[in-house]
Amino acid sequence: MIDGIKGSLICFDDKDGTIHLVIFRKADIEGKLPRISNPEIKQSGDWARASWEKDDYVFTMMSLRDKSKFEGFF
Repeated sequence: MIDGIKGSLICFDDKDGTIHLVIFRKADIEGKLPRISNPEIKQSGDWARASWEKDDYVFTMMSLRDKSKFEGFF
């Protein structure tokens, strides 16, 4: 449970550190996100975040890195 919403958290390491991927059902989230082909990528201090939706799910990927590092994932 994350802020009262059931979701999944997957963490994995790469050469630049740990990446956290959070997955929710789209029906449980308000608003609309872009498709995976054009994710929303933002920087907040030291944290980079990429968000997108695909089919019935929304995804947020976060890590302590520059957001330009995320662009290589998509």
